[in-house]
Formats: sequence, structure tokens, C-alpha cells
Amino acid sequence: MVENTQIYDSLPEMIHSINRNGELIYVNQQWLKILRYESSESVLGKRSVDFLTPESREFAEKTILPAFFKNGYCKDIPYQFIRYDRNVVDVLLSASSSKDSEGNVINSLAILKDVTQLNYIDRQLEILKGNNDQKLVSLNSDTPIEKLKQIRKKEGLKQEEMATLIGVANRSYQRIEHGEKPLTAEMIITISKKLNLDPSHFFILD
Repeated sequence: MVENTQIYDSLPEMIHSINRNGELIYVNQQWLKILRYESSESVLGKRSVDFLTPESREFAEKTILPAFFKNGYCKDIPYQFIRYDRNVVDVLLSASSSKDSEGNVINSLAILKDVTQLNYIDRQLEILKGNNDQKLVSLNSDTPIEKLKQIRKKEGLKQEEMATLIGVANRSYQRIEHGEKPLTAEMIITISKKLNLDPSHFFILD
């Protein structure tokens, strides 16, 4: 049985626990929220792989779960979960286990990091990178770098203030605006969260 569920329910990460049969015995509130399920009763007792895409399920059943039940841990496993509304969520799953006196896994506790947004932004940046072999992104008026400049000016922020916002040195930020240093997916997500923006704004043509 999973202990300290109140603590897990307050965490921003998705968390679930499975038994030795791979069946869900606990999911936290964030797990339900991100995967769009109304209550734990609708998912508990089902196998965790039932919520994966076919490709992720095959990967889990043939590779990851056999190794996990042997070793008792796994780290940053890329899976795709299917939400209740049938949309896909990209996650990185790390898990540890509890074992009986004979060393057999009894249950596990897994932390799932939602990287859907991060992966989307990475793909968009790679597309732009592939279209320009001189800089990470070109400097026409519709690139993320130009959108970054527009956002900074609209918010009334100086370059050094934006640098502080995303946790880089002022000189590094200046290089980003000049296309000399990568504007990463993590930076776009950080800016979007702190300024209450949709990250897709960086890729929408005006």
C-alpha cells in the first residue's frame, strides 16, 4: 500500500504505483489531471501499460518492465501516454521498487515528468535549425528569436531583466537575441510560464 498519499497529491509531478502484476494501485491528483480522468476509481486495477500508445506499450512490455522487475529501478524512460480524450502525453518515467525478503518486487513508485510541451518546442526548433545552416534560427520577423524580442519589448523589459528571468548572464542573453547562441526549449517554457504566455506563440506567424 502506498503511504504518504497526501504528500504525493500535493506534488506537481505525475505519480503512480503498480503492483507485481503491473496493475495500478495508486495515482496522484496530478496524474488524473494531466491524463484527464475524473477519479482514481476509474483507473485503479488496470495495468499501467493499458494507458500507453501501442509503440510505448510494446517497449514497456518487451524491454523496460522485465528489466525493472529484475533490477528494481529505472530512470528517464520515454513513454507516450494516451489521455482520456485520446490525445497523447509525452513523459519521462523514473521508478523505484519495494521488494520482499526474497528480492522480488512487490510494488513500485514512479514519477512521470510531462515533457509534451518540451518535445513540441524541440521539434519546432529543429525544423528551424534545419532550414538555416548558419545560425540556430534565422532572423526573419517570424522566428522565435524575433518573437522573443517582441515579447521583451511588449513587457517593457530590458535585456538584463529578461536574462535574469530565464537565468542566464546578460552577455549570453544578448548573444541569444543576435542568433549566436541557442534559444532552447527550456528557455521558451520558462519565459512562457513567468510571463503567462502560450509557448506556441513563439512559432505562430503574425
